Amino acid sequence: MSTATGHVVVIGGGVVGAACAYYLSRAGFRAGERVEAVLAAAIDDLPRGGPAPVPGLELRVALGGHGTRFSAVHDGAVIGFYEADTDLTQGGTRSRLAGWADGWELWTAPEHRRRGVATWLLGHAADRMRFAGVRRVLDYAILAPEPPDGTYPFLRRVGFHELTRTTRGWTLE
Repeated sequence: MSTATGHVVVIGGGVVGAACAYYLSRAGFRAGERVEAVLAAAIDDLPRGGPAPVPGLELRVALGGHGTRFSAVHDGAVIGFYEADTDLTQGGTRSRLAGWADGWELWTAPEHRRRGVATWLLGHAADRMRFAGVRRVLDYAILAPEPPDGTYPFLRRVGFHELTRTTRGWTLE
């Protein structure tokens, strides 16, 4: 991208591997501050849906911004959600991604954390993914610069394994 103050190049949101990072650094690019862990799980290792962990908790399933959104609703308010995209093949054009799903935006309201809400949501999402023929799920956890929000240890606890870490937002000024 070109700006009035000079030329700035931003490498998009994609994963930058170690070899690519080396060459970007040699070419004068600077790594951004955002570090993410990329994790994967076999669908059979993930929890299953079940009864609500909190009395009065309801599951709502709707179309979200990235895929199917699973929301935990308590007393009319959304207290947690998780999204899953079960077709990474983009309508069959990327057949090697058949059987893979992508998890997005796991969130639980701070006052409702550590009560089983996120595990319950993930379990219901995993049940739907199993029905859709998904075998493996990718998910992501931001490690920096924001303080960790508990997503990484949660994903590890419920069956995800770290594949790699990536730095986003490479720039050349």
